[in-house]
Amino acid sequence: MKKIRIVSLLLAITMLVTFAGCTSGSKPNSSDNTSASSNSNGDKTLKLVVAAPMTGDSADWGKMMWDGASLAVKEINVSGGVTMGGEKYTFTLEKQDDKGDAKEGANLAQKLVTDKSIFSILGFANSSVAMAAQPIYEAAKMPVISGTTTSPALTQQGWKYFMRDYPHDNFWGPEIANYAHDLGYRKFAVIYPTSDSGVGLNNGVVQRLKELGDTVVASETLISQVDKDFSAQLTNIKASGADCLLLLPDYTECGLILKQKYNMGLKMPVVTQAGTINPTTYELAGKDAMEGVYAVAVWNENIISSRPSAQKLQDAYMKEYNRKPSEFEIYYYELPYIVKMALDKGATKETLIDVAKTVVWQDAPSGMLSFDSKGDVKDFKFLRCIIKNNAAVLNPDFNK
Repeated sequence: MKKIRIVSLLLAITMLVTFAGCTSGSKPNSSDNTSASSNSNGDKTLKLVVAAPMTGDSADWGKMMWDGASLAVKEINVSGGVTMGGEKYTFTLEKQDDKGDAKEGANLAQKLVTDKSIFSILGFANSSVAMAAQPIYEAAKMPVISGTTTSPALTQQGWKYFMRDYPHDNFWGPEIANYAHDLGYRKFAVIYPTSDSGVGLNNGVVQRLKELGDTVVASETLISQVDKDFSAQLTNIKASGADCLLLLPDYTECGLILKQKYNMGLKMPVVTQAGTINPTTYELAGKDAMEGVYAVAVWNENIISSRPSAQKLQDAYMKEYNRKPSEFEIYYYELPYIVKMALDKGATKETLIDVAKTVVWQDAPSGMLSFDSKGDVKDFKFLRCIIKNNAAVLNPDFNK
């Protein structure tokens, strides 16, 4: 009986202490803001995590993503940070390596969703990684904003905690086809990767070519980060009668293919996508193999004279990194600012994606940014480029 009274007394004390902790003078925090924490100086912080390929064949993209987001976080914090629930915070930024691999991305997601200090993921260079990892983030209600994933399927799953600020392949594919058609070509060979993004991009290209009355006479595939020898594909293409090659893989494979194509003496013109505009592609292919390649993009440094925010970003990049930003960096630079704008509109961790979808950024470096209800960017403009002297320049015949 005495033991029962002692236990009862201890339980009562515990309940009183718990109640006192919940009703003390501090403001109550909703469960969706548990990611707020403090740094060593006592400043309140919100952690953003760049989940990207920091190693492997896509590591160039990971570095670009990190550099872009890092500069934005630095600028935001220097200018006073962000406000959530009437209180001031600064951002902290952390990098995590998904290696550009779907399995690694899923494993990383399993780890990150257990870290309650994370406010949002800025993630994915590869759509296949996103498709594997996002269901895990979704189940944990972890908001994810992507700067460069392009598979249309990513915003067709009904996910509440995902959005992106980069056009998907249902836009890229038709634009690549349109550019090639407008250049005067009618019989095409296509090389594309068997990844989620590669298949989606190829589908968009092929569908649009059919609508234009053009013909795909050769269709070749590759496995990203595995295949290095493309002589078989190029031999088939050479014999196909195609008058133009549409090159849809990522930058490493594009560089290797262009080099091998050049060494074979295959002079067929090439139209490709923005991922090819990359220093690694130039290095792997060589200047001669890159010269005259056509590329579709949404960013080019030649447009900054008409876009003050782009000029400001380029100046900041030169000061911070002593180089100009790439397309990948532009979009990952914008992501922390999108988070900030959503917080300015009252977002919490739980509501971040819903509120961010309502953001309209008139003078974003990449052009005006706004989003549809699924979390896809809209109101963007494609640019038609050509490689000259190892640099992408606007094709004067198509950007008037």
